[in-house]
This record gives sequence, C-alpha cells and structure tokens, in this order.
Amino acid sequence: MRRAVHRLEGQGIEVLSFRPPEHAFDPEAGGGALLAGLRAVSREWLDAHPGGEKSFGMGRFDPRTLAQAWLVVARAKDGTVEAFATWAPVPAAHAYALDLTRRRRAAPPGVMDLLIARSALESGARGDAWLSLGLSALARVGETPDPEFERVREALRRRLGRFYDFDGLFQWKKKFQPRFEDRFLVVRGTLALPRVLYALARAQTPGGFLAAWRASHPKSPPTEVT
Repeated sequence: MRRAVHRLEGQGIEVLSFRPPEHAFDPEAGGGALLAGLRAVSREWLDAHPGGEKSFGMGRFDPRTLAQAWLVVARAKDGTVEAFATWAPVPAAHAYALDLTRRRRAAPPGVMDLLIARSALESGARGDAWLSLGLSALARVGETPDPEFERVREALRRRLGRFYDFDGLFQWKKKFQPRFEDRFLVVRGTLALPRVLYALARAQTPGGFLAAWRASHPKSPPTEVT
C-alpha cells in the first residue's frame, strides 16, 4: 500500500479533498473543469459495468449532492481526473462510510488505494471515530460453525456471482486490514428467503436483471465471409 501511494505521488498524482462544511465542493470553481472530469470518469465507469446508476440507497453519481458529501479526487499533472471517491457522513457516530468509488479505465494502478489511504490519514487527523468500507456481502472472515449456513452461502455466491464480484471486492477491502463486523439478514422463514434476496438483488441492479445478463454475456462480433 505504501509503495503504491509513494509511486503515484512521485508521478505527480495529487489528491484533492472537499469536506463540508468548511471546504465543500463547488461545481462552478475553476470554470467547472473539475466537475466535467468527474462526469467523464463516472460515464466511462458506467459504460464498463452492467445496469446503470442505482436508484435505491447509496451508490449513484449526482452532481447536485457532491457539496454534501466528502469528495476526494485523484488528479494528474495535466489536470486529468483519474479517479474519485465519496464518503457519506454518519453524524451519530462521528464517522464516514464509503459510497462511490470510480476510476478511469486507463488510470494508473493503485489510484483508488491512494484515495482511501489519504482519506484515512485525513480522517485520523480530524479525530473521526472510524471509516467504513461498506458491506462485503456473503464473505466469510472466520470459521463457520453451521454447515447448513455455509451451504446456502456458497449456493448464493455461485448464483449471484455473475452480477456481483463478491470475491474481488472482499479482497480489495481486506488489504486495508479493517476490523470486520458481522451483519445479518433476518427473514420470517426459509420460504421468504428467495423473495427477499430477489428484492435486494433487484434494488442493486437498476438496469434490471436482463440488462445485467446482457452486459455479462456480450454478443460475439459477426464473422466476415469472403
């Protein structure tokens, strides 16, 4: 992590931090060039991922709300926005939770690590209680005493893996050495579980399951016959 941060800083990648209320993001500052860069990164990221912007809960890019979020931006020497992340405030706990993480396809490796690392340093210096990297759904941190639970968990991972990169996201968060806390889904009974999981998956797949399936199964280009 330190090597990646030092390498990027040596390449001239700077991190801009906009944390309200004292330093909120101003979309009109600098002629709107920074906002245009954020839009370009978000558009490219969305083009590479199935579905679209989420319409339920967190995880959607909305320029109108950037002034209320803690925004960190990685910018190259030439002014190109390489990546950005937003942190949603958790006022009751004096903390922040990670929301958006978006980067250019051609951004230098480790640029998102740089943003998280610099955010953690700033958060510590300001006296925040903690930062949350969010949920790692269906991840197993320790031993599972219930074999039936493990069977269900693995079945869900196999079925939903085409729509969501459980392992990749978990491994990325794990390298920050966070403190993991269990989260539980409580349902009335096993017969209700399929409907609950379907509702959760649908909420996280704004373009619909068909759009997600099409994006994960691109059509082969037509074969030319001469």
